[in-house]
Amino acid sequence: MNKELLMKVLQLDSIIEKLTWQERMMIHFFLQGKSEITTRTIDVLYAWVKSLNWEPPLMKIGQDRLKYCYDPNLELWFPVEEYRDITPDIIDSIKKLEQW
Repeated sequence: MNKELLMKVLQLDSIIEKLTWQERMMIHFFLQGKSEITTRTIDVLYAWVKSLNWEPPLMKIGQDRLKYCYDPNLELWFPVEEYRDITPDIIDSIKKLEQW
């Protein structure tokens, strides 16, 4: 697996929150060369990122400790929950790739 794509899987998960904390740790171990174990969910998200050549939005943690995503079209920062609402195509297309 490509390490850059695995990083994008982690970024994607910061938005959709589909991975367990154990799966997130598996990816970190994989990135460090300590393991090559993955799960079906990791594989599905990896395939989705790869097939669409997905690029994550800019993200930050605000002073309020909430996660924010930047929408360049609107030139605004949105809480992740609102970003998910304005980009439902992300989750819909992942569900089409694999029934969860």
